[in-house]
Amino acid sequence: MTSISTNLTLYRAPFVVPVTSAPIADGGVMVHNGRILAVDRFTRLRRESARVVDVENALLTPALINCHAHLELSYLEGLTTIESAYLRGDIDSSANFTDWIRTLLVKRGQSVPLESIVVTGRRALAQQYKRGVALVADIGNLAESRDISCGMSAEGLFYRELLAVTAKAAETLLSTLSDDEQCTAHSLYSCHPILLKALKNRSRRLGGLFPVHVAESIDEVTFLRTGTGPFRDFLIERLRLTGSLADGQGLDDLLPHPGCGAVEYLQSLGVLDERTICVHAVHLSEQEIELLAKNRAKVCLCPASNRKLNVGRAQVPLLLKHKIMPGLGTDSLASNDCLDLWLEMKVLQNDHPEVNPEQIFTMATFGGASTLRVESRLGSLVPGRDARLLAIDFSGQQSEIFPSLVNTGAAQKVTWLEGV
Repeated sequence: MTSISTNLTLYRAPFVVPVTSAPIADGGVMVHNGRILAVDRFTRLRRESARVVDVENALLTPALINCHAHLELSYLEGLTTIESAYLRGDIDSSANFTDWIRTLLVKRGQSVPLESIVVTGRRALAQQYKRGVALVADIGNLAESRDISCGMSAEGLFYRELLAVTAKAAETLLSTLSDDEQCTAHSLYSCHPILLKALKNRSRRLGGLFPVHVAESIDEVTFLRTGTGPFRDFLIERLRLTGSLADGQGLDDLLPHPGCGAVEYLQSLGVLDERTICVHAVHLSEQEIELLAKNRAKVCLCPASNRKLNVGRAQVPLLLKHKIMPGLGTDSLASNDCLDLWLEMKVLQNDHPEVNPEQIFTMATFGGASTLRVESRLGSLVPGRDARLLAIDFSGQQSEIFPSLVNTGAAQKVTWLEGV
């Protein structure tokens, strides 16, 4: 039997960033067979039996966690060319959002070989791995998209995303699902309540997560509250195209609006709990944020996609006030210029300079791991966790660690040490 002491590797760096505790100067991470054994000052960990790897001018951090992506849309890179009014300070305008959805649907309706979808998705996942991402929560409409992450260095946690506006369509769709397929709902405006409740019950039975697009645009919230606005027009248009809306029939006959906000609607349906992930969560009242906290629901922010599509900014300080630590996601190349969590951190800090950069880095690591319920093995440098270690170029002082991690963006230099 091989002794544990013969397979020890001790990584040493000017600073180790455990995330769940303060950075350690002249720190070390002791690793054995892909697991972290100890994290402390180097002088306290050094043993003659351990192989020492000195990582100069760098920080040691855990790998990043991408809580929301649509890898199957990677072939649509550059879909949107919307000049964001957000960048001009007009953050309340979302007039282009349903236009973007129409463009997306037209492009998705065109014939594209499945192989091309998988290949471009795998290329996007490989690029994320190069940028330090260990795990991606991948949402796709095609069941075959689960194959995108097979055999890749970065893990993929795949959920098939379903949508059906009418009760009839929802019941038909549900009857086609295999017993063990992990599925989720697209959004509150594209899913009939029958579908939302059935998918959540299915998720509970399978022990899965329930990520759903929530309050991404103000037009969505207007539709949920009043049944009016661009989303009403858009849904009527789609239902007529598919023949689901007969002459003389109104949208309320098929999809009654709930008359409340997005989170209140989730609560009323009984689908809000600790495994529900509200993706985007831009347009929420403080009362709804309190509901999220009360139900221990999770939040995933996608700041760069929100900026690109001009839908506004999530109320991050309010989320933190109510002790909700969000995860971060990149969304897709159809709504974002690149899939890079370092850029997401930079955009989020730019949007919210009042938020401590340490909290933002926590969102990209431990916050993401907690959101996806994998914090027992990823997201922090703690004994017992997987040794998915990154070396991040750094030559500054301890006070500069988190500003550097969060604000460097696409220029961040990343090297994998363990977990390759």
